[in-house]
Amino acid sequence: MRSIFTMFVLLLLTLNLVSFSGCRKEANVIDISGGCTFSGTKSEGDIDISDSEPAVEEIITSILQIIGIPKGFTVHKGDVQGIIAVKQEDKRYIIYDEAYLNAIRRESNAYWVERAVFAHMIAHHISNHGLKIEPGRSLTELEADKFVGLTLQKMGASSSDVIEALNMIRNTLKEDYYPEIISRISATESGWNQSVGSTNPVNTFSDRPYDGGGVPTTSSSLSRGEIAGFLTRWSEAQSYYNFSDYADCYSFGFQGMKMNKRGRRLYFDYYGWLNDRQKIYARAINLSVRTSEIRVISRDDWGTTIQFTQDYYSDSYQDRGEKLMKLHKDSEGAIRIVYEEMLSSY
Repeated sequence: MRSIFTMFVLLLLTLNLVSFSGCRKEANVIDISGGCTFSGTKSEGDIDISDSEPAVEEIITSILQIIGIPKGFTVHKGDVQGIIAVKQEDKRYIIYDEAYLNAIRRESNAYWVERAVFAHMIAHHISNHGLKIEPGRSLTELEADKFVGLTLQKMGASSSDVIEALNMIRNTLKEDYYPEIISRISATESGWNQSVGSTNPVNTFSDRPYDGGGVPTTSSSLSRGEIAGFLTRWSEAQSYYNFSDYADCYSFGFQGMKMNKRGRRLYFDYYGWLNDRQKIYARAINLSVRTSEIRVISRDDWGTTIQFTQDYYSDSYQDRGEKLMKLHKDSEGAIRIVYEEMLSSY
């Protein structure tokens, strides 16, 4: 009997060990499909992850301390292409390839490059980005790139340090799901400039208090009625040539993408966008701007992303197409545009 009992106990112990081992493995496997890789490549499938190294955790902590935001994600090593930000159900991860980091550390500007790639991933998580391949993906990438410039400036990087960091890794950047590299560098540089001038900006378009600094910590979700009312104001400001009211519709932290005659998308910050628009509207005769078919695409802590059909008419130019726009409501209740892009024209 004792022999049978002993075998029974051993069997139970074996089953428990198998069960424990299986649970542990499942907890260390995640699906990286749809995540953001800094290199711009598409990632798919399940991978094993392990604990991150102390040096990486120190970088993450230094970035979070600079911006004063708590850590709402975990960091791991894994078999990924470079570094990736992933959202799986209600959990968020940053996963890096150890060999990729070691290659970065051999470069002359390694200190800022390493911080740039991690700051980009952190931006996705603290902004509550969805990280899906969908309309607005360029927007979230530019938001993250701008955050890189803003954060690295606060950490002591010069403008040339930031640009050099992006240029060093530009050969690995793809454009299938991301903005062109020239726009990403411009967004990063814009963030650096914004951080430098955030306390006393020179503003030729508006005398309102500066609203372009800092990182949102609360949602600014808008109702459909608020969105419709704002677009009416925005359209009428253009149609009635009220440029000061049109400029007041834009956040100082604005980013925009404009398609030129060659079909290339060019990046603009707040001042660049309004300077360009002012020249266009000065030449436009019988200008009329109308919006229709308004849809909410997504909501995150930076604002509400919408898509709508825009009809633009003047005596010299007519256009109809799909426009993407992101709206943010500030602490005073004012709604302003933080991103704008014409997706198509027909």
